[in-house]
Amino acid sequence: MIPKKKVVIVCDKNSRTSFGRLALDLERTLFADFDVSILWLKTPKYFPNDDAALPEERGLKSESLWANSLYSGFFKFKAPLAESLKKLNPTIIFFIRPEIGFLVPVAKKACPEAKTVVLIHDTFAETLYPFSLKFKLISQFYAKPTAKADGFVYNSRYSKGEAEKYYGIAGRPNAVTGLPLNALYYHLQTDRMLYRAKRDSFCADLGIRGFRALVLNVSLPEPRKNIGTFLDMAKERSDIAFVRIGKMTRDINYQVEKRELQNVFHFSNLAAPMLREFYRHADLFVMPSFYEGFGLPPLEAIACGTPVVCAGTTALKEIFEGVCPLVTPADNVQGYLDVLDDVLAGRFEYNPQKVADLLEKYSIKTIADKLSVFFYSILDR
Repeated sequence: MIPKKKVVIVCDKNSRTSFGRLALDLERTLFADFDVSILWLKTPKYFPNDDAALPEERGLKSESLWANSLYSGFFKFKAPLAESLKKLNPTIIFFIRPEIGFLVPVAKKACPEAKTVVLIHDTFAETLYPFSLKFKLISQFYAKPTAKADGFVYNSRYSKGEAEKYYGIAGRPNAVTGLPLNALYYHLQTDRMLYRAKRDSFCADLGIRGFRALVLNVSLPEPRKNIGTFLDMAKERSDIAFVRIGKMTRDINYQVEKRELQNVFHFSNLAAPMLREFYRHADLFVMPSFYEGFGLPPLEAIACGTPVVCAGTTALKEIFEGVCPLVTPADNVQGYLDVLDDVLAGRFEYNPQKVADLLEKYSIKTIADKLSVFFYSILDR
């Protein structure tokens, strides 16, 4: 029996972040064709405990490298990464995001026979915040070495176009695959009414009481996520609970207080099963982002049968047009409220065939096939 080619996925976020969940999903995506392990780059910010292994991370083939932060990791991760890679001797080294691209040259030197591949979601950290010292540093020292990789995987045609312009890598080996949907957690429910009936008790257990509906958003605390529009919706519908899953910041807290909102709730650090329960119990999922490289949360919500509305922007339009309502401009509060009113009035319906086609396009099997074809193609170069 011919041994499988070995893939090492390098990830610096825990499995309760979108990148960490993605690393686990990619491990499941690739395992049939490759011998896959995960190399976690751990910092106290994302792995606060000494063992730092969340339940969903246990049982995997994995190793861990530690640093006090990603900034100190610029120096501290390099030597142990090279040592680990030499020991693992992978065929392909797959970096989960370009912000850890500074380790690509290290990997190439440590394993000159291996191919380095970077998954590029977007270039927002590099291009949207030109006056931020933090993002200038990230761009110059952390992300720019991504261009030295042997190949690139993109989550959308939009991300590919932006990345090729920014990194100057047009014409280099690449594949547009999308992101895999983990059907173990996110799958269509045949009886949405069951979850609607249980919504009040689900919400009450979380301290959310006295509201006639639940509207959900999952997002990073970044300006491009347009969280203000989500909060403006809450201002207009005080009898509905608006739940955001994501890190709470002083700015977001200020926006909530300025609007004097009593119907907004925040949760963070949720494992996939709990995130799924929010999707299932929500009356509507809202993604009002100005910019998105893909849009995994609305895909997960659609897979759970939840009504979804997105901004008609960037990759959201590319991926979800014709499947769910799209609102333009992205900060058109009334546009989202109109969809919400349709949902509550029972006028919202998905086209079952379009939903099935979307979920098949981003299924683990489909993404696995695309990645496998691409990985073998660069190994033949």
